[in-house]
This record gives sequence, C-alpha cells and structure tokens, in this order.
Amino acid sequence: DGAPSEGSGVGAFVLALSSGEFRQLTAPDFRILDGRIQETRLPRLPGGKMLLLHLSSAYLLAVQPLAAHVIPRGEDGHLEPKPFSKKFPQRALCTAVIDVAGELYLLVVLANLFIEFLSLPGFRVAASLDARDSAGPFVAGHADPLA
Repeated sequence: DGAPSEGSGVGAFVLALSSGEFRQLTAPDFRILDGRIQETRLPRLPGGKMLLLHLSSAYLLAVQPLAAHVIPRGEDGHLEPKPFSKKFPQRALCTAVIDVAGELYLLVVLANLFIEFLSLPGFRVAASLDARDSAGPFVAGHADPLA
C-alpha cells in the first residue's frame, strides 16, 4: 500500500505507467528502486489513463474510463497475455473495489450519474443505482450544500 512500516519512515510504491511499464519508487524521497520491475509489462489496454489497479492472487484488475479489464494470473503468478474486458455504457468518473460480505465488487460512478456494482472477477451487474436526482444538482453546482 506504500505506507511506511511503523518506525521505519520509508515506504515503497509501484507505479503502472500508460506504456504498460512498471516503476518502483521509495517514499518519502521518491527515488527509483531496482530496475528489474521494468521487465514486467501489462498487456496493451485501450482506453486511456488508469483509474484503478487492484491485484489479487488470481487476477489484476485494471480500470480505465471506457472499460474494466481482468488479467488472469497463471499458477506461477505471472499475468496471462489476454485480458477479459467489459466496456462501460458511459465514461467512468471514479471507481473503487469494495468488499460486501466477503465478496469483491467493482463500484463504478458513470458520467450519467449511474452507479454500478459489478461482481469480480466476472463483471456481472449486481446492482445499478440512478443518482441523477440526488447528485445531479451538486454536480451541476446548483445545490446549496448547507440546505
């Protein structure tokens, strides 16, 4: 998670670049560490910047504004070359992985203010909520937040 361990004052982050390359940095000074991680690459994923990366023992979830991708991991832990993808009906504004009763879901807030809950790793729609009436005025800047 990048947070320093208690008392050490040093942490590490892994960055996934849009080229598909990885870099490992130390914190708080942000120095590049061992270059061997550069040998690990993501498959080419069309769809722009990364909104979210989530690594599990079985797959890597990569979410972009236009689609989400599950990249399976083999028995050796390496990523398989072919991702399973789901295109979004609207551009995703933000995403998160949430745990509901031990099951993982991808929460996606779409540009049309619908919120989708997709089961992981299969992307089955578990719920879809319309937030236009309640969130629309805040997004448009017309609501009084103190009212």
